[in-house]
Amino acid sequence: MPGPPRRSRTRGVGLLALAVLLGAAAAAAAEPDRRVVLLLANGDEARRETLVGAIRAQLGDLPVGIVVERAEGSTEKLRDRLDLAAGACKKHAAMGAFFLEAELADDLIVYLVEPEAKRALVRRIKKTQGAEQAGVEELSLVVRSTVGALLEGREIGMEQGPELAPKPPPSVAPAPIAPPPVPPRDAPAPRPPDQSRARLDAHYAGESYAPEVGWQNGLGVELSASMDGLLFFGLGYVASAPVEAERDAARVRVGRYPVRAFAGYEIPLDRLRFVGQLGLIGELDRRSTTKTAGGVAPTESDDQLGWAVSPRVGVRYDVGQRTSVGLSVGADVFLNVSEYVVDLPSGRETLLTPYRVRPRAAVGIAVDLW
Repeated sequence: MPGPPRRSRTRGVGLLALAVLLGAAAAAAAEPDRRVVLLLANGDEARRETLVGAIRAQLGDLPVGIVVERAEGSTEKLRDRLDLAAGACKKHAAMGAFFLEAELADDLIVYLVEPEAKRALVRRIKKTQGAEQAGVEELSLVVRSTVGALLEGREIGMEQGPELAPKPPPSVAPAPIAPPPVPPRDAPAPRPPDQSRARLDAHYAGESYAPEVGWQNGLGVELSASMDGLLFFGLGYVASAPVEAERDAARVRVGRYPVRAFAGYEIPLDRLRFVGQLGLIGELDRRSTTKTAGGVAPTESDDQLGWAVSPRVGVRYDVGQRTSVGLSVGADVFLNVSEYVVDLPSGRETLLTPYRVRPRAAVGIAVDLW
């Protein structure tokens, strides 16, 4: 009869489907949701395979997945190796990343970097000459105990290693600052060019007055003012002894009282100044006859006003903040001159003949009042 065999085949297909579903569920349940990363530096391929095989064998019974990666890029510096391990740990959402160094001649080194750790952990395993496999087994045991501690939340038996702090930015040395220029030690303080000031000048004055007498000496004083420190206007006076000339018939004395108004311009060159002046002199000459010979009657004393143009050039040197010394030369060109004579029965005798152009020189000191 066809009925019973058909039901038996249907029950068999259902049991098979149920078994497949249970197997898939069991496989899914068995698949670990935790993983670690093994990061190996570039080196001998056979040595890397040996290390990975030993670690897989030790972790085979633990509920953890293993991700194996090769270190890409430069790994010469420890800082770069730890950065690669930290990046791989975050990339695979792993409990930790192990960076394995097996290329050293004397040691096997393993570094552990955890996701939230601020410092790497390190373990160094000493190689024994001729027993390299023993070192590999010891390293795999270290990895197993470390992974077990990670799964159970226990303290990890590794030493504290380098910090995982960010790389410091390259230091940039500040640009050197040039020191301020040192002012000259003895140089006077500069004055503003638009500052008005007054100057008092005292000087020795010498002049060639007439051929009948020698070089005339006097003491001069000048007071000048300027609005810009370059163009000056002033007044001056020279006090000198009276000029005396004598012959057998008579002796004459001439007192001179010159007042000079001038304008000057100065060209500064550091502490030295070149000076040019043009002045106008009004000179009062007071004549008196002090002696006459027998038979000669003296004339009454009289006064005469003379006028002269007075150009001068010179130099001035600053010896202090407000003090300077100067030297000048020039000539007084008189527009009117008079001779001093004696009228005798035998004729006229000249006592004094002033020069129309009178060379002169001066040297002195000046003080700026303000």
